[in-house]
Amino acid sequence: MAELDWLELGFEGRGLAYLVAQCGWFYEGHRAENDILALLYLLSHGLPDGETILAKLIACSERPTYRVNAVDAPFDAKDLLKSRGYRWDAVLRFWWKYVGEEGRDAERAWLLNDVYGGYGEPAFLPVTACDRHR
Repeated sequence: MAELDWLELGFEGRGLAYLVAQCGWFYEGHRAENDILALLYLLSHGLPDGETILAKLIACSERPTYRVNAVDAPFDAKDLLKSRGYRWDAVLRFWWKYVGEEGRDAERAWLLNDVYGGYGEPAFLPVTACDRHR
């Protein structure tokens, strides 16, 4: 549910029942069979451009994505990182987030400029859709 940009596709929200309702179908949720049928209906739903949601999901999952590890970022940058969507890894002790290939250069420039200030560099590790949604 998090892989697609639902707003861009013309939907509001990300809950299964809400998405399916916007396609014009209502069901009794939280029953395994009903939830599966609702998901199948949603994935097969045709969009105005002629593609299905499943086709959009597959295309989105095939795009290169990177896990940005802000290793050794200064402590005083934590609020900047948090406000930009980074999460704290308490075990490895650094901030991280996922970015698409199209945002990689801009994210690197922001980190070098606003976070590291010339005293370090982030790590960009390629990840697959399977890794992103474990």
